[in-house]
Amino acid sequence: MARPARFTEDDVLDGAARALLDVGPTVTIADVAREIQGPSGSIYHRFASREELLGQLWIRSIRRFHVGLLEAAARPDPREAVIASARHIPAFCRRHPADARAMLLFSTRRLLETGPASLHGEVAHLNDDVDQALERLAERLYPEPTPQRRELLMVATRLAPYGITRPFIAREMPDWLEDAVEAAATSIADLGGALHR
Repeated sequence: MARPARFTEDDVLDGAARALLDVGPTVTIADVAREIQGPSGSIYHRFASREELLGQLWIRSIRRFHVGLLEAAARPDPREAVIASARHIPAFCRRHPADARAMLLFSTRRLLETGPASLHGEVAHLNDDVDQALERLAERLYPEPTPQRRELLMVATRLAPYGITRPFIAREMPDWLEDAVEAAATSIADLGGALHR
């Protein structure tokens, strides 16, 4: 009878997240092994390489982040949905610092171009639900969701809030971040003519 594995995949990913907070992006398999108090072989049993381990950590963090983003984008009032989507970004990073740090490790493009082939299928479709939610929000927000308005909404709810938040992820996050991303999001989305009241 095979002996049960001592560490689950999530145990290893949790250890990698803690090691990332301690060591930073140069974290090694040995750092993770020390964190979980187990041999490196236990890690390589589940992940073929450091890149695969950190790539899976990145994917898990993005999926966790998307839960609240999808809830925010689905709010019945489209104006509130824009604001909630923007505010979710710094709020999530503040509440989940390990996931926020892991989200800095890669980008979709980088993993698809240079990451392990074992991750490509999952990474290629990682943002599908969020993209669809944003499209539905655009249809509710704008009387005519033109390509320019869709781009404005993406900048308002994703690019600008994350750009404002990102420099603060590895240090103390100021308490005005949520208000700053809300101000940016409403101003940008209003360039499409939908939020002005």
